[in-house]
Amino acid sequence: GASAAYVRPKRAADAAAFVRHGSAVVASYARAGSEYSVPQDIPDYVSPFLHSVVLEGLAPDGVPYEYYVSDDDDDDSSRRSPVFTFRTLPSTPAYPTSLVLLGDHGQTEFSAATVAEMLEWVNASTTAKDPAACLLVGDLSYADGDQRRWDSWERLVEPVFAELPLLTLAGNHETEATEDGDAFLAYRSRYRQPGEPEIVAPGTVVDYHTYTYNLTYEFGASYYAVSVGPARVVALNTYVDASVGSLQRAWLEREVACLDRQRTPWLVVSMHAPWYSTNVKHRVDDETATRQHKEGLEAIVAKAGAAIVFAGHVHAYERSRPVCFNEVHDDPPGAAPVYVTIGDGGNREQLYDVWPFARSEPWSAFRNGTKYGFGELEFVDDATAVWRWLPNSYGGPADEVTIVNPWVVFTTPDAREGVCDDPTPEYNSTADDGFVWDCDDADVVGEVQRRVAWIKNGGPPSSVAPKSSSSSKGGGGASEQTVRALTIVAIFFVATFIGLAALYSLRSAQPGTGRRPFAAVGGLELPAQAGSEDEDGKDDKTLLSRGDDLDAAGGSKALLV
Repeated sequence: GASAAYVRPKRAADAAAFVRHGSAVVASYARAGSEYSVPQDIPDYVSPFLHSVVLEGLAPDGVPYEYYVSDDDDDDSSRRSPVFTFRTLPSTPAYPTSLVLLGDHGQTEFSAATVAEMLEWVNASTTAKDPAACLLVGDLSYADGDQRRWDSWERLVEPVFAELPLLTLAGNHETEATEDGDAFLAYRSRYRQPGEPEIVAPGTVVDYHTYTYNLTYEFGASYYAVSVGPARVVALNTYVDASVGSLQRAWLEREVACLDRQRTPWLVVSMHAPWYSTNVKHRVDDETATRQHKEGLEAIVAKAGAAIVFAGHVHAYERSRPVCFNEVHDDPPGAAPVYVTIGDGGNREQLYDVWPFARSEPWSAFRNGTKYGFGELEFVDDATAVWRWLPNSYGGPADEVTIVNPWVVFTTPDAREGVCDDPTPEYNSTADDGFVWDCDDADVVGEVQRRVAWIKNGGPPSSVAPKSSSSSKGGGGASEQTVRALTIVAIFFVATFIGLAALYSLRSAQPGTGRRPFAAVGGLELPAQAGSEDEDGKDDKTLLSRGDDLDAAGGSKALLV
C-alpha cells in the first residue's frame, strides 16, 4: 500500500506468529487465527487457520519490498517460500498508473494460460507503467462447494498474485450457500478488503435459475472502495440488496457524496453481473439480482461521474459506448460511463459467443466470445485513460479505446443536470430529500445506517437529529478522504500459504533494484484431471484435480491480495 499493507497468512492458530523486518519485530497479528468448515462437503472440509496483520510504516510511491514465508525454523532455507516482491501504491495521483482486469477465472488450462499471459504482459511493461493492482470481478476459483478447490486455485495464481496486489469482489460462484443459510463463507474468510466491518446473517437462495437471493452480507469485502493512485475503485455486490433503503445503496450514496476528486479524479466501478450485455447468456431482464442491482444503483453511478464500469459473469468480452438507461450519451465525450464485460478469464464453463441482441442495441461498440484473456486500464492524466482488451496468444490489444473522464467534462453536480437522469422517480439519486452526509464522521457504518433510517422514516427519525456537514453532496470530504488515504489508500495485501506454522520475514529492497521480478508460470506442475459436466453440460477442462493432495505442490505458498 501507500503506507500500510494487509497480510493474511494461513497457519496453525496456536503458534507464535509475527512479522520481522530484518531482526526487528515490526507488527503482530491483528486478529486471531480462525478456520471455517463446510459440514455438507464430501469429505467434510476444514480450512487452514487464517490470520490477519497490517504492516505499517511502509514507504509509499512504488517502493519495492521483498518477503518470504517460513515456519518457526527460520534458519532452515529449505523451509522457506521463494522470495517475492511487491511495490507500494502511489500516495498521490501519479501518472501513468494502470490496473489489470480479470473475470471469471477458474482453474482450467485456459485459466493457466491467462495467468501466463498476464505475467508476460506485466514483465514487458516499463517500470513506470507497472500495473498497481489487479481487479478480479468475481467468480474466482469455481470451487462450487468443493472447498479444496479454493486451495488449488490459490496455488495456480500464486506466480502473479504473490506479487501483484489483488482486489476481489463476490460473484455468484462465491455465494456457496450452505444448508444453514451461511453464504459467501469461503470468500469472506479468505479475502478481506479495506472495507468496514462486515455484517452477515443467515439467508436463502430463492431460485438459482433466476438468480433470486435473500442474502445478508454487508460491508467487508462485499462492497468497499479503495484509492489506487488517481482512481477511486468501487466494488459492489450484485447478490446483496441494493434497493432504496438498503445498506449497499446508502453506502454507495455516501461514497460518491464524500469523494474527493482532487485526490482521486477518476471513479471506477465494478460488480459481477453486467448491466449492459448483448450476449444470449445472463440477460439482465432474466436475472432478478442483476435487474434489481441496476435499478437501484445505475443513477448513482452515472450521476457520480464514473468513467468506466467493469463486470464479468458473461464469459466473453464486450465494450459499450458511453451509455446510461439504455441510451447512448457520447456528446460530449465523457457524458456517461463506458461499460466493459471482461468475463473471459478461462473458467470451465468456457466461452459464450452468441450475440442475438447486438444489432438492436446501438450502445454495443465491440464484442468477442472466441478468446480468453484479460485487460488493462491505464490512467494517462486527469482527463484521459486508455482501455485495452488483451486476448491470450494475440500479441497485443485486440480492442483499444480512449476513455474521457466525466469529472473533467462536468466539473460540478449542477453541470450534469438533465444528463443521465433516472426515468424512474423512486430510484432517482438526484432527488433532494434534505439529507446531509457528515463526511468527516469516521463511523461510516453509523452514517449509512442513519441514511437508511432517514429513508424509511421519510426524514429524520425523532430520536436522530440531522447532522451538519463541512462537505456538500457530490463534492468535498477531503478531510475524511485524507485520513482514509493514510490508512487504506493502498492495496491491502493478503499472503496465503498451506503447510506448517509460519513466520513472515519482510525486508526492504534496496533502491534502484528496478522493476518487480515476477516468478515464471512455467514452473507450475499441475496434475491432469478427467473431465466432468458443468451446469451447461460442457466438458470440465479443470486442470487441478478435485482429489488433489493439498500439499502436492510442496512448500509454503504465498498469495498477496
